[in-house]
Amino acid sequence: MKNILYFAIVVSPLIFFTNVTRNPYIIQGTVLYISLLLIFGLFAVQSLKTGKIIFCRTRLDLPILIFLGWTIFTFFIALSGNYEIAGFGKIPGFSTAAWSEGLRNNLYVLINCVLAYYVAVNLIRDEKSIKKVLFLSFIVAFIASVYAILQYFDM
Repeated sequence: MKNILYFAIVVSPLIFFTNVTRNPYIIQGTVLYISLLLIFGLFAVQSLKTGKIIFCRTRLDLPILIFLGWTIFTFFIALSGNYEIAGFGKIPGFSTAAWSEGLRNNLYVLINCVLAYYVAVNLIRDEKSIKKVLFLSFIVAFIASVYAILQYFDM
C-alpha cells in the first residue's frame, strides 16, 4: 500500500497533458483519487482477511467526524428544501443541481481530504517513511518547477 501512495505522490503532480485537455488537473486528480481508493480497498480487504481493523486514532478524528456530519446534514437539508425566489417562484432544476453538485463536492471532500489524511496517517508512521515522502515530494517539486520554467521560456 505504501508503494501505491509513493506512486500517487510522484506520478499525480507530474502528469502534464496540457495539449490533450484544457484542464490537466482533472487527469491528475483522477490518478490521485484512483490511488487513494485502491489503497482504501486494499486496506478493507486486508482488514477482512485478518478480522481486525488497524486504524490510528488522531486528535483530528472528532473535528473531522463533526465536519463530515455537518456536510452530510446540510446536503440533505438542501435536497429536502422547496426553494423559491420572491417574485419568480420555484427554482427549476434546483434539486437536480443540488444533488449533482452536492454529491460531487461531498465525494471530493471525502476522498481528497479525509481519505488522503487517513491514508497518510496510517501508512506514514515511521521516520524512514516520512523521509521518503519528503524526499519524493521535493524531487517532484523540482521536476515540476523545471518544467514550468522551460514552459515559460517556450522551450
